[in-house]
Amino acid sequence: MLREYTKSTSPIPPISNSNGHPHKEETIKTFVRIRPWNARERALGGASSVLSLDSVKNQVLIADHSFVFDHIGDDEFTQEQVFNSVGKEICDHALVGYNATIFAYGQTGTGKTYTMQGPIETSDISLNSETRGVVQRAIEYIFEKKNSSDPGLQWTIKISSYVEIYNEQIFDLLDTNSSPCTLREDIKRGCVQVCGASERNINSPDEALKYLALGVKNRTTFSTDMNRENLNFKQGGLISESRLSLVDLAGSERQKSTSTTGDRLREGGHINKSLLALSHCINALVDISNGKPRHVHYRDSRLTYLLKDSLGGNAKACMIATVSPSAASMGETMSTLRFASRAQLIKNKATLNQSDEKDLSQ
Repeated sequence: MLREYTKSTSPIPPISNSNGHPHKEETIKTFVRIRPWNARERALGGASSVLSLDSVKNQVLIADHSFVFDHIGDDEFTQEQVFNSVGKEICDHALVGYNATIFAYGQTGTGKTYTMQGPIETSDISLNSETRGVVQRAIEYIFEKKNSSDPGLQWTIKISSYVEIYNEQIFDLLDTNSSPCTLREDIKRGCVQVCGASERNINSPDEALKYLALGVKNRTTFSTDMNRENLNFKQGGLISESRLSLVDLAGSERQKSTSTTGDRLREGGHINKSLLALSHCINALVDISNGKPRHVHYRDSRLTYLLKDSLGGNAKACMIATVSPSAASMGETMSTLRFASRAQLIKNKATLNQSDEKDLSQ
């Protein structure tokens, strides 16, 4: 599930002498969250976890393997703690003019969508719920910063696209009657644009949640959703613009373990092809980070092309990897941990998106 929000705002004063100058290389941040036990897992194997955590070292242990990440959260970690650990920092980057991305990855049923949006099956996506996810909290946080910012700042906040990737096609979740969207690379901005997606200016958190609820209603269960917001703010003659992308990837699991047939099996084939392309891109980017010359095949899938600037490009990025503690899911859990461990080796080169108004007029 892939969500994208695009906002234009910045409560934090622009950084001087940054126009066009790339930020230093920075690796993708990682957060691993362990989902609580469910009834099925308890019935299959009791409640003996295959995972153990060392919160001092941010280390996850499984079998005879150990992994170290930037942040880890056990099955008692709250939604608020998740956002405080990774969401605020990513939003703060967007608020000063960097492109920023949070994407959730993991096996189906491990809490990706819950982490990003809360329990959407109960339609509880309000700002008042303690279970609200990263998306709602990011909206709330950005408007809090806007409302407490310098009155001289001119803000523009908009949802530039809210789309899903389903069977390798991109659909606009805000307009189900539209044709599938296309992708186009904007060389000047250094990013991939979604062409044909609806844009919505938003003036309040409640207005943003109205569009979020519409997108949730229109989404397909087994899809990747992306929500992109553009932030744009102007102070004096200096303009800052950034993009915040919130991505809920489709579930990663072996088809033989899902017992699916027919259309659902074909859907799973497209999902696995897309995630395999993502894995290949990550492997190539890790090699590049280690000094090896490699070509990154971003165009092998819609997903990887859309995430091009978030993976090895012009963005601050964080991956939230969700896993199950159950022995029944040990293979998928190990795969997810390895995936996140590789992803955190990727180096992005985020550039502060600031320009002088006089330069734009020339």
